[in-house]
Amino acid sequence: MITIRVNQDRLSNSITVEEYIAAEEGKIRGLVAVLSRFVVDAKGNYVPIDEAKEMLNKLTLAELADLGNQFTMAAEEAAAGPKAKTESTAPTMQDSELRQDG
Repeated sequence: MITIRVNQDRLSNSITVEEYIAAEEGKIRGLVAVLSRFVVDAKGNYVPIDEAKEMLNKLTLAELADLGNQFTMAAEEAAAGPKAKTESTAPTMQDSELRQDG
């Protein structure tokens, strides 16, 4: 199981423009690069990027796509800030944990 945690600060300060563009273009390497910044361990601590990439690379394409979709929802909410958190009916919230069996 892979768990990711998305918050506004990490979203704004950990993804490069190149990684963002690659992920937006649907490139798998770009998606793995972006998601690897948000993988956390069982204690909620961020996993080193290389270790996170290894974990993500073991997922099936369907699992990676599902995790990517969950990340997108959480990232949109985190980017919108606290006001959206109180108004959103989405199951994810800023700094929420998303889990993916893998």
